[in-house]
Amino acid sequence: AAEGGQWQEDAEVVIEWNELLQSHIPTILLSFRYYAMMHIAMFDAVNSIEGGYRPYHVRVPTNPTASAEAAAAKAARDVLVELLPGAQSTFDAALSGRLAGIDPKRAAHGVAVGQRVARAVLDWRMGDGTPLPNAPYEPPPVPGVWQPTPPNFPAAAGVLLGDVEPFALLTTTQYLPDPPPLLNSPAYAESFNEVKEIGSASSSTRSSDQTQLAYLIQGVNFNPGLFALWSQVAREVTRGQQWALIDTARLFALLNVAMHDGLQTSHTSKYVYGLWRPVTAIHRADEDFNEQTTAD
Repeated sequence: AAEGGQWQEDAEVVIEWNELLQSHIPTILLSFRYYAMMHIAMFDAVNSIEGGYRPYHVRVPTNPTASAEAAAAKAARDVLVELLPGAQSTFDAALSGRLAGIDPKRAAHGVAVGQRVARAVLDWRMGDGTPLPNAPYEPPPVPGVWQPTPPNFPAAAGVLLGDVEPFALLTTTQYLPDPPPLLNSPAYAESFNEVKEIGSASSSTRSSDQTQLAYLIQGVNFNPGLFALWSQVAREVTRGQQWALIDTARLFALLNVAMHDGLQTSHTSKYVYGLWRPVTAIHRADEDFNEQTTAD
């Protein structure tokens, strides 16, 4: 039990920097890239010292006395300072606070590892296709094709996100979802009517759990968003089970890579298929050539 507690104390460095990034993350579509880059760097830094797993991107030579905790903190700090330079003083203070509790020689060796890994990760992603301009996307207003949605009718976002290099996948269309059903098909009508019935403001069939889920996904009264939600799950799991530092770092790296590439895949599919959203489809159901749908 004592050994487990010591491991958990070391693993807190991963959670600390995850929470730091969460509190400073900008509200932009590509913010999920920051999570993946930071946690890959932290894992590769720890894995360079402790070993046991194949590196995600890089393994660097280490001194046998190097502190994996210091390496993780330095890797996180260097990645975030380059991505979010306006918060450097906060990141520097967090690194100093973490290193203060580690033997100076072990900390210095660990810092050297973290610095090299962070530089390798930053250089790797420098040519990944970001940042991207938000190219115009204005399809014709024909039935079935995406249109800006009420109430504010914003322009399409992340139009070129599919051109960014994924972290784990070969391409952003490697696991592209199947195409949506034809507008005049029974399958389209079935999905249409399910959304219309459950999503109606006056729905008599939507359960309380479904209502709560809709609010959660929409973000009403929930500020951090989905990446922070799953990070919270990971934090509770690793703390509750007192995971070792290397396993905690690996979990957060794989989790955030999966979220990055999963979101990128789903977002790319929007521009591959260009399907209109339910709010447009329901308002304009009299144009979909389907006798089983009714406009509302």
